[in-house]
Amino acid sequence: MSEVYAFIEAEKTTHGVALLCRLLKVARSSFYAWLAGEQARADRRAADDALAHEITVIHIASRCTYGVPRIHAELRRLSGVLGSCLSELVGELLVGLGELVDAGGQIPCGEGVELLAELMAHSGAEPIPVGP
Repeated sequence: MSEVYAFIEAEKTTHGVALLCRLLKVARSSFYAWLAGEQARADRRAADDALAHEITVIHIASRCTYGVPRIHAELRRLSGVLGSCLSELVGELLVGLGELVDAGGQIPCGEGVELLAELMAHSGAEPIPVGP
């Protein structure tokens, strides 16, 4: 549904929102609610990106030995974040980053090093030297 709302947002300068909503069979109120939530979605993406960066740094700092359970524990220790959903979020972000998490929560190291370099380049931060 987000694609429909994004289309309306892109085309609203050439056609009226009411007309676009009517043609695409969505309620105007739903479009405006989606539009109002854009900042919250952007904030969530930024928070997820920051957490993904922390997860990758912790994984690489552990010489690629930490999996989801230990990364979760380290995040809780460092940030004081409590909650059972953090472990699930760590797993989701690792999978979303292209990592392959096995049944024991372990993460292959070779891909993690490349991922860290990519994340650092994407964020504009200086690369961290990583040993073997």
